[in-house]
Amino acid sequence: MMCRLCKGRQSVQQDAGFGVVFSACPNCRGKSGDLTETIKDLEALILKMKARVKQGA
Repeated sequence: MMCRLCKGRQSVQQDAGFGVVFSACPNCRGKSGDLTETIKDLEALILKMKARVKQGA
């Protein structure tokens, strides 16, 4: 059965006004381990893409 909070992604996205913040799903964290490194990689990718968009505009 799929988690209702993360819908299988095992990370939760929250709008922070300036962008999106990713955090490990509290329902899945105990089952699948810590996703801190994955979340950091995703946040770095988002910042990189935002910088690329600003350069192109």
